[in-house]
Amino acid sequence: MVCDVFFLLTLPVLLAGCGGKSSGDDTGGDTDSDTDTDTDTDSDSDTDSDADTDSDADSDAEVCAGRWGIHGTGTTWTYAVDTGDLSGTNEMSVVAWDAAKGEGQFHATFTGTSSGYDFSSEVDEGFRCDGDGLWMLDQQSLTTVDLGGTTSTTTTIFAYDEPVLTGPFALAVGTTWTTHQAGTATTNGTPVDFDGTVLHELVAEEPVTVTAGTWTALRDDYSGDASGSSWIVDGVGLVKDESVELVSHSQ
Repeated sequence: MVCDVFFLLTLPVLLAGCGGKSSGDDTGGDTDSDTDTDTDTDSDSDTDSDADTDSDADSDAEVCAGRWGIHGTGTTWTYAVDTGDLSGTNEMSVVAWDAAKGEGQFHATFTGTSSGYDFSSEVDEGFRCDGDGLWMLDQQSLTTVDLGGTTSTTTTIFAYDEPVLTGPFALAVGTTWTTHQAGTATTNGTPVDFDGTVLHELVAEEPVTVTAGTWTALRDDYSGDASGSSWIVDGVGLVKDESVELVSHSQ
């Protein structure tokens, strides 16, 4: 169940599956450099250079966020989910975003069924966007299962050994990255260590049609502790996986 809840939130952001850490590989894509091309040689040039450096740092966060469909507080995604055992609707939103720091908060609400029982979850996740990509910082979840008249409630807090790269900065064919997550998941007070890795590569551009629309998407083939393919659209984020389909996205 812990893995299912993690899967629900991270797939819409990108696909960390039930894996873990990351080192990003920027193999293409814009860097949104705002280098000052003026040829002034007066004493103001140092000040201008410092200002440009600050602007570039802020720009990386905003460009990364925009590529993953994060267009400020209030951005939402709605996904239809069907993994076989788990089916329902996952509604995800950006509830906080600080462009200057490049950090924010996701909240996801899933309602549906798990193995035939009514199932719901609330998941909160801290994230960061920078020149390397989209990172998961922390996560906690509250799940409720109706077992035919008996309700079971589970609270899980994920403590990661280090931030988890869930998506690269560069969205271009040939980009590769590793999602490695390791740490401790404490469920109702009981800690369990976890460690997993998923390898990703953007291998092709393909037309994709889902409920939310039709796009030319990048196909991400991934393998390791989770395997399969997903489709990502610049400016939207994940639009399709083998068990997930985007229903709507609002900015």
